[in-house]
Amino acid sequence: MPPSRLHPVLRPRVWPLHLIGVAAVVVALSLGLWQYGAWQAHRERAAAEVSTQDPAPLADLLVPGEGFPGTDVGAPAEVEGTWRDDLTFLVDDRRVDGVAGSWVVTPVETTDGAGALLPVVRGWTTDPAAAPAAEGTVTGVGWLQPGEGTGAVDDDPTDRVLPQLRLADVVRLVDADIYPGYLVLDIDGETGVAADNAAAEGLRAVTPDQVPEVAPNTSLRNLLYAIEWWVFAAFAAFVWWRFARDEVEKARALEEGPDDGPGGEEGHADPAGDAQEAAVASSP
Repeated sequence: MPPSRLHPVLRPRVWPLHLIGVAAVVVALSLGLWQYGAWQAHRERAAAEVSTQDPAPLADLLVPGEGFPGTDVGAPAEVEGTWRDDLTFLVDDRRVDGVAGSWVVTPVETTDGAGALLPVVRGWTTDPAAAPAAEGTVTGVGWLQPGEGTGAVDDDPTDRVLPQLRLADVVRLVDADIYPGYLVLDIDGETGVAADNAAAEGLRAVTPDQVPEVAPNTSLRNLLYAIEWWVFAAFAAFVWWRFARDEVEKARALEEGPDDGPGGEEGHADPAGDAQEAAVASSP
């Protein structure tokens, strides 16, 4: 754009209006981001509250042969049964603080699952050979997770190492009915419930990948406020642009002046010339 068209919006007399426009846009955007952050924080807090609520019996949450309920993602659950250490397997390439390791997973044959097995992530380690044996009965507490589906390919189906905790692969390894999900064992007592975690001795706690879902209307008011502030910011930017455009158009009109007319340089009438032309026209 030529400088002659930019100059009008840079004149000192319009600086206060520019300051008002900038302030309105910046403040509205900032308030929108603040409300959006509050919306996210409230939803995260609601999800955390679900994760720390009292564990429910496994039978109340999952049923073998059925799908994984979306409302049970990350839900605390209590499982009772017997460890099947002979069916222990590893989930490889799991990183904690940038260090590669493995999940140690041992199925539990539940007391009320008609022989179905629940894969239980006992913990994380860089030395799977040093993981303790999981023997005898267990009363464990942890968080339910649906099976993974990262698309990773098992390069060696003959070993007991999986690239992901995909339930179809688990069925192939254990050759038994399983629950439609797995349990991440709470070995640090975050659920506030005392449990038998002897099988996790020497292992590091695993953080569940998926957190509980919260209701869609949780903190919805904050999200609507954020959208409202962003709409106001867009409106303020439009008004500011419209003002700048009008200033440029006004300055151009003043520089160009009125259109030239037949009566003179500035379009005014010439009485003397008109009279002379009339006399010539009336002469014989």
